[in-house]
Amino acid sequence: MTIGPQDVRPALDHCRAGRPDEAERLYRDLLSQGAFTVDAMAPLAELARVLGLAEDAAAWSGRAVRLTPDRSEAWTERGLALLAGPRAQDALTASRRAVALAPRSAPALRALAVGRLRLNQPQEAGEACAEALAIQPGYPEAFATLALVRMVEGRAEDADALFRRATDGNPTLADAFGNHAALLARLGRETEALERAERAITLRPRLASAHHLLGTLHRRAGRRDRAELHFTAAAADPRHLDARLALIALRCEEGCAADAVPLGLEALAIAPADADTPFQIGTLFLRHGRRDLAVPYLRRAVRLSPGTSRFWTGFALALRGVRVAGADAEWRADLTSAFAQPGVDPADLVSVVSGVVMAEPAVVRLAEVAGDPAALEALLCSGGLTPLAGDTLLHALLSGAVAADAGMERIVTALRRALLGVTAGPEQPLDLSSWGHPWLTLCARLAHQGFLGEYALAESPAETAAVTRLEDGIRQRLDQGEAVPNHWIALFGAYRPLHHLPALLAERSWPDEIARLLELQVTEPLDEARLAAELPALTPIRDGVSILVRGQYEENPYPRWTATGLRDTPLSLSRTLRTLFPQAPVPDRAWPEPEVLVAGCGTGREAIWAARHIEGARVLAVDLSRRSLSYGARQSRRLGVGNVAFAQADLLELGGMGRRFDLVHSVGVLHHMRDPLAGLRVLTGLLAPGGVMKLGLYSAIARRPIQAVRDFAAARGHGATPEGIRRLRQDILALPADDPVRSVASSPDFFTVSACRDLILHVHETQATLPWLQQALDGLGLVLLGFEFEDPAVHSLYRRRFPDDPAMTSFAAWGQLEEEFPALFGQLYQFWVTGRE
Repeated sequence: MTIGPQDVRPALDHCRAGRPDEAERLYRDLLSQGAFTVDAMAPLAELARVLGLAEDAAAWSGRAVRLTPDRSEAWTERGLALLAGPRAQDALTASRRAVALAPRSAPALRALAVGRLRLNQPQEAGEACAEALAIQPGYPEAFATLALVRMVEGRAEDADALFRRATDGNPTLADAFGNHAALLARLGRETEALERAERAITLRPRLASAHHLLGTLHRRAGRRDRAELHFTAAAADPRHLDARLALIALRCEEGCAADAVPLGLEALAIAPADADTPFQIGTLFLRHGRRDLAVPYLRRAVRLSPGTSRFWTGFALALRGVRVAGADAEWRADLTSAFAQPGVDPADLVSVVSGVVMAEPAVVRLAEVAGDPAALEALLCSGGLTPLAGDTLLHALLSGAVAADAGMERIVTALRRALLGVTAGPEQPLDLSSWGHPWLTLCARLAHQGFLGEYALAESPAETAAVTRLEDGIRQRLDQGEAVPNHWIALFGAYRPLHHLPALLAERSWPDEIARLLELQVTEPLDEARLAAELPALTPIRDGVSILVRGQYEENPYPRWTATGLRDTPLSLSRTLRTLFPQAPVPDRAWPEPEVLVAGCGTGREAIWAARHIEGARVLAVDLSRRSLSYGARQSRRLGVGNVAFAQADLLELGGMGRRFDLVHSVGVLHHMRDPLAGLRVLTGLLAPGGVMKLGLYSAIARRPIQAVRDFAAARGHGATPEGIRRLRQDILALPADDPVRSVASSPDFFTVSACRDLILHVHETQATLPWLQQALDGLGLVLLGFEFEDPAVHSLYRRRFPDDPAMTSFAAWGQLEEEFPALFGQLYQFWVTGRE
């Protein structure tokens, strides 16, 4: 039997009558009956397309244009069939051919409009729709396509009206119902969206986009089983990426991330050259605490698109705290490149890079003799450490971030000691040879590391004597106008800041490595001193505790930072909040130019972050300490951040300044006040209507181990001086690994003088509890938006334990988790609040 177009027509009629199951049954019968006439090809392509059988539609339309190349309807179906896959340009070409063959064909013009829209040509698409409607007024498919154009243009009301005209004119247009549902969901009209999407899949059970939308709507409403059912149906389309991403998210939320790995591989196969796909998958795994699964995907993203900053940011975040033993050359190259990315916080790389470096054979040999100065020098002189001199990954670590790792610190200390010993040891003349690359580079990098850590490393009496001898030699040669060996300057800078040396040092010509070192250790501190004198004072500082705290941070500005992980493009404040807390009662405001106060900005990292990351932000950053402020002011100038102003002020005195702010940021500040509640009351009074606050206070539960360390320091008489802190650190590192006090060495703040003082020996500290926080917020009319965590796995834990609280704002539930996991909040409750309406 030969099948002609008249035999296909009944199945098409069933489709148009909203009976897709009967239409597909007839289609299958036709396939089993025999040959087809040439004229049947285009109708079969249309039938397969309407049934959602994309591969069949592509095959039938391909035959149609080969066998009837002069028929417009064949090329029309070819264009529409190709649009179901990735061949948008080919689809447009086919649609143009259809219009060329039949310039007054409304279906051909509509297919051309769809192709133009897919290629992001909304104006041309709208013109084609208008032409189709001029030829065939009331053409429902053209109304539906024009509605999509209006959506792209941001004209939601017009799009809504056009979709309704389309579906009123042809109530079997599954695509129109599905696209209308997507618009309604975007407008927040979810009940209508559900109804329209359900109608779409009734008409076309395989309509993946409608299934995906239904899955999204059910997931938002907490109907996970129904969501999974629809996402699975959408994933039956072998090219539907978003359905696979949604299923990955569901698996992760269920604590079954490993089960999502096959879905990730399917997603990669859909778009193997697209860097955004592995980035999205990796981000999903990272968000649910599976760094092991996230890293390969995020690494793939940076390798596919090394110029995209946010990919590097995600890659580095996934590596935070990760430990590996060894890496091949490509891995080392990727890690080295990561240090150079402006979107990366180098601190995120310390753990993984330390593990890689410490697995190197030369470092293993160095670790074996680290405590024996003579053996160290012998190893150096025998060439055993030569591989380290040119190790670019080691260099990147030493100059890019504090090596906040006890094992790595031991290596750095031993390497520094060995190089100093062969240069200025007590039983030999000072080494007058001229060191070049790579040894000079290594010495300079060690000087960077020493300065970043504020010289917290252990120093033996023999080293102190050698440093004094080296300093005397440098001063003598400067006074006499003689050349100073380059490596002397670098090695001295590894033990003492170079601004301790005469100003003549900066007047000489030096190699680039030494010039950069002088910039870091001499020029920048001088700039900060000048800036500190120029900063305005907004309020007096009268409170006794405020005066004590100011004194500490004048002596030890905290934190000292080198990079913030700056984002390429800022986000609006409202989008930032909705990203952090999608289920929370976020104020419905646009905030085009939010006024931001960073109260207690320290050295400016959070202030600069806010200025660069929040769209339109105008930031005022205040702190007690001029020395801390000047550090932030210098960094803001270095980074070209002009929308932040720094000033000295006491938070307690800010109530009289006569300004209100859309965002108040005060993290790590209130717990250093005599009365944290009084400080919070002042901040609440500075909040503009509808504004939000990000706050951070010490957790009494999480700080219990630190109190044991404070008691340990007090028992040994270690004071809050640089030397006292160095001795305290060495006493702690000498403890057995299982001693509770030694656990403080896992904190990054343990590895610099200022941070260690802030962590252990602060002049004034209080702690909060969750019941205290709840009572304080209630009393001040504040509403919790949510807690923020560095480790995204915490939110996943909460969702699994308390699925009936999607907003995650129950203090009682968080308290239950904290009792069970005392380190849940790190050491700090970080949370966002807004005023009660």
